[in-house]
Amino acid sequence: MRRFIVPWVCIAAAACSGRAHDAGPTTRPEPGGSARADGAGGSGGPGGRPSRPLDAALLDDLAAVRVAGHDVTIARRGTTELATMVAALAGGRVAVTVSACLACTPIELPAWEARRAEFAALWAPAPESSGDRLDLSAPTIAGRTVIAIDAIRTIDGEARQTYQLHWNDGAMQLAALCESAARIDGDGGAATTAPSCAAPAATALGAYLAVL
Repeated sequence: MRRFIVPWVCIAAAACSGRAHDAGPTTRPEPGGSARADGAGGSGGPGGRPSRPLDAALLDDLAAVRVAGHDVTIARRGTTELATMVAALAGGRVAVTVSACLACTPIELPAWEARRAEFAALWAPAPESSGDRLDLSAPTIAGRTVIAIDAIRTIDGEARQTYQLHWNDGAMQLAALCESAARIDGDGGAATTAPSCAAPAATALGAYLAVL
């Protein structure tokens, strides 16, 4: 059976910054900055709370993040990037990535809605499967606005959820990715997950956002 699983690091990079950190309606931040001076992106937090710069000290703090009831494993660490796997002891895994931005899409829902066709090309619901969906929203996690991409797609009779959360301040980006089995409720009903990836992803990303 072919599973709808894409390498999670590639998914996070593609969604937040398109072609390998090179897409989205904003400009490249100046080196060393932690946010755009004009505030574009709108993701710094309430009152424009600034983020910490992505330096060795911040990476050390992010690498030390622990999430209650979860095992946290560092998959990769570089001078300006970190990739971890946050696995719940009860089951379920969330991949979290931290990296520098290059033309990240601002954390404004209309800007991400404008990329819907691009996301559909990556995780497009199958037209013949009425329970499939691709939803975008802008929830608040750890006091910061993030973008949520919730895709459910049926392949070979199996419904899968790919749930992502994205945050950036124009200079640094964080992403969380979770995949889960899903089910279609009734004939032509909406697809649901058991359990949903939304809560685990929010818990994982929130732990890292709290460090900024």
